[in-house]
Amino acid sequence: MKHIKAVAGYILILSLCLVCAHPAHAETRRIALIHSFEPGYPPAAKALELLQKEFSLLGLDCDVREYYLDCDRYMEEAENLRMAGFVDDLSAWGAELIAVLDDQAAYALMACRHPLAHEIPVVFSGVNYPNISLLLQYPNITGYADTPDYLRTIRMIESIMGKSRICLMNGQTINIGDTDYRFGIESVSKVHTAILILRQYGAQKVLDMIGADATGLPFNSIIAILLENDHPSTPLVNAGAISACSMVQPVGNSDKKWDAIVQNVTELCGSAPQLIDELYKSETATNFNNRSIAWLLKNYNRIYDNPDMALDLYTRQCSLGITAQQLGIAAGTIANNGVNPVTKQTVFEASLAPKITSMISTVGFYEHSGDWMYTAGIPAKSGVGGGVMAVLPGVMGVSAFAPPLDEAGNSVKAQSAIKFIMNKLGLGVFNGDNVTITE
Repeated sequence: MKHIKAVAGYILILSLCLVCAHPAHAETRRIALIHSFEPGYPPAAKALELLQKEFSLLGLDCDVREYYLDCDRYMEEAENLRMAGFVDDLSAWGAELIAVLDDQAAYALMACRHPLAHEIPVVFSGVNYPNISLLLQYPNITGYADTPDYLRTIRMIESIMGKSRICLMNGQTINIGDTDYRFGIESVSKVHTAILILRQYGAQKVLDMIGADATGLPFNSIIAILLENDHPSTPLVNAGAISACSMVQPVGNSDKKWDAIVQNVTELCGSAPQLIDELYKSETATNFNNRSIAWLLKNYNRIYDNPDMALDLYTRQCSLGITAQQLGIAAGTIANNGVNPVTKQTVFEASLAPKITSMISTVGFYEHSGDWMYTAGIPAKSGVGGGVMAVLPGVMGVSAFAPPLDEAGNSVKAQSAIKFIMNKLGLGVFNGDNVTITE
């Protein structure tokens, strides 16, 4: 017999791994800023200026100590030694957080193997080639793998991203980190809309019109449509999700269809999401592959409304701003056979819960779904926004959020957090354990 009370022993560990809030008593925030390049490098001054400005707007006094790796002058071994010296100094100084800019400094901080590099929260930016194997060894490190975006990095520093939420069947929720931070729901929204069309059409009709089979291919594959004999395959890949949006009732009315999508998400999450307009505009301007998918499906009579309307609805739903708290409650609603454990509202019929859970388990991580189920033992759906929601039927829903992403577009740290929960509690859908929830 497993007891969920064991979660309490885990929370302290996860808090240390994924989030480290600034001490409430500290009036001045001590931040170490480590640059990859030499003093005088133009972006360095910009980073410091923005850092101080943003913290000033928050009413916080920010004491920044800068370090320069000067990577053009040193080889890897020398860089690692220099970085170890930086960590000694900033630790003695009492740094509360390390901000790392660009590839070389980020790599050297992890590669130097300094014990204290595991203890201080780290945010990196401008890392084009993140070393995923090293990142997995440092749960205190998070950031953006892209070209430098200092303002966005500062937004991350404000809350030190890495949030998780557990929602139990008795309505009890366990929050770790800033679970109210909003991020793009992206492909996790496919679960919500799949539930909506299951509610509107029933399980058999969805199976007939879309399907429920894994493709074994990337989420945006066009080839998968052809291999499945002109069939979208499942609502949890792009083709099936666009088809699902075309099915949402009332057919032919974009505004009312959108209202139905948002209302469904609201009922599942217990509160309303918010459209991130900038994200919506950006994705609309660049969704060329999805346009091809929509019209290919139209050619095979697998789009059940105007293709452009269906694509727009899909793009909009992926641009909804969601929180780890909301995703945890949505996952808990699925685990609780359609009853929201927080609001107590019956969102969908209990008979639909195993249908959506089976879809999540077979394709939640796309071509890596089998590996995920083998190692984590819990059905889960990921999104390129950095969020993951997981469902343990009859027990709990779990959500986690943190960048960066792996090569398949899944959050590295959210995966690690959920796996840790499952392994720590010894739970899994295939374990055959009886579970009780204790106070």
